[in-house]
Parts: sequence; C-alpha cells; structure tokens
Amino acid sequence: MEPPRLMELWQPAFDSGSIEWAGGAILLLRSFYRVDVLDWYWRGLTVTFAPATLGFDPLGWWTGFQFLTQLGPLYATWMLEDARQAVDGSVPGAALFMFLGQIFGTGVIVPIYYFLTFVSGSTAADLARLAPNREEIQGRLWFRFTPFFLPLLLSIHLAPVAGAFLASRLETRHICVWLWFLVPVCLGLGDAILTSFFLLGQTPKPNYRATLVVERHLSVLMSLCAGIWMYMLACAPYPLSTIFVPNGRNHDDLVLHSRLVWQSDFLCTFGSAALFLAYQCIDLYRAGLLEINDWLLAASLPVVTASGGPGTAVAAAWLWKERVMQRILSSEVKIPM
Repeated sequence: MEPPRLMELWQPAFDSGSIEWAGGAILLLRSFYRVDVLDWYWRGLTVTFAPATLGFDPLGWWTGFQFLTQLGPLYATWMLEDARQAVDGSVPGAALFMFLGQIFGTGVIVPIYYFLTFVSGSTAADLARLAPNREEIQGRLWFRFTPFFLPLLLSIHLAPVAGAFLASRLETRHICVWLWFLVPVCLGLGDAILTSFFLLGQTPKPNYRATLVVERHLSVLMSLCAGIWMYMLACAPYPLSTIFVPNGRNHDDLVLHSRLVWQSDFLCTFGSAALFLAYQCIDLYRAGLLEINDWLLAASLPVVTASGGPGTAVAAAWLWKERVMQRILSSEVKIPM
C-alpha cells in the first residue's frame, strides 16, 4: 500500500460522508469501534475495499472474495501451531500477527511471520534427535485437546467475509467489512475463553486422537474453501492471471488502486507461504524423513493450488508435514548427525 496516495483517495468519501460510484452511493460510517485512531484508519480501509465489496469493480470482487476466503486455511495452520503446547518453531501469538495484518496488510505481516518462524524455530533434524525420548516427541507433535479453530474461523472469519461480499443489502456489506477488521482479536479471545472452559484448569496429556480430530476439522475447512475456489474457476469471466496479477498500469483512481492492494497482498501473502513450504520440504529431507511417495505428494501441491486455491494448498502441506513428522516416533528413522 501507499499510505499518502490512499489517504488522497479516501478524502472525497470523508468529505462527503458517503461512498459514491457511477451506479449509486451508501453512507460511510464515521465511527464503529469508538476508538478514534482505529475508526479513522479502518474507515479509510472500508473505502479502499468498497469497489470490491460493493461490487462496482467486478474484477476486484473476485480477487477480494477469493483472497479473504483462502486466508482461512492459512490462519488455521497458524492457530494450530499456536495451540499446540511446547512446539518449537511456532511464533507465539498468532492472533497478534493476524491483527497486525489487518493494520499493515497481510502481504507485509505474513512474510515477517514466516521469517521469524524460520530463524527462531527448531528444525526437523533437531526433533529427530529426540526420537529415543518418546514422551517428549509426543508432547511436541501431538495435541493435548482439539483446538476450536474450525467453529471460530467459520463464525468469526468466514461469516463476515461472506457478508461483506454476498449480502443483498450494500449497507450490510459495509458493516461486515467493519466487523471483519477485529476478527483476529475475536479469534484470540474466543479461543482463550473456549479453551479455559473446556480444560477447567486441567492439563491433559498429548494424545493422538486429538491430533486426528484436528486433521479432520482442517479437512472440512479446506473442502469449503476449495469449493469456493472451484466456483470461481467455473464462473469467473476473467482468467486467473487477470484476477490475481497486477497489470502494471497507472493506478490513480480508487478502483484500480483498490484492485492493486488486493492483488499485491495476495501475491506477497501466498508467495511467502510457498517459500516457507519449500524450506520445510528441504528441512524434512535433511532430517531423513522423506520417502519416494512423499516427493510425489509434494509435487502435487501446484495442482492443489490450481484446483483448490493457495490457502487450501498451505493447509494440505501442513497436513502432509504432520504425517511425515510422525515418523520421528518410529525407530526406523535415521537420525542425522
């Protein structure tokens, strides 16, 4: 984003108190959260998102809707790594990074998240050296309970996204955009409250059943997001390159600049995720955990991306990585020195 240019584009809507376009206009809410700084900044972002969410940029509608939908599986992997106790390599406070993404853009924050994970986390080889200590490995790889990421993401993330792009009343879409800005805070609070209520002060032992349930729940989310992506493949009147790749033209008006923001965030977010997945693949190979069939599954990720979306591919790669890491519990793993 270019903050000075964005502020210039916001000003007409701020002055008139409405978002106007050739086919209509809606009232621009002046305050929503009653926090002056957040209301001023996010009020401007509702103007930036308006061409896509209100539908007067049909191309931007496809870009924005798919981008925010595909963020769901990516956020799910963050929440899962954050929920698993004593997992080296997860950056604490996934909700904090998601909130920063709402302010500075996910295209800026997601690469930082993965970079911090890269520089601060243990490698697969480090965990493999702990193989003789079975209980410690189970504590690092298995979940102690099933995190509540699925109902939270469906109700707090995907529901406002659906409302922002699909609601019949444009005013409802505008309100849903406002609601979506605090999604990370609500996810973090909701997860903490539900976890405290479920555990009731107890600390259950890591168990493989909870891990299997996590995989099933993530598969449900992946299927939903993949279905929305397939709908785009079947119905969008534009090729993928037009929807997601900036065209390099001058972006002086609100519609074109809004479209550039969506496309840039999409490429930077999932481009950094792809680089991190490549690193994880190399890490697993150096740890001696990969077999021939694993390379075939890794090679299929571009197909998953094309047919189900990049967020779905990120979640599929996370499931693949988890299955591979379980081999550390097998005595057949050759531990690198």
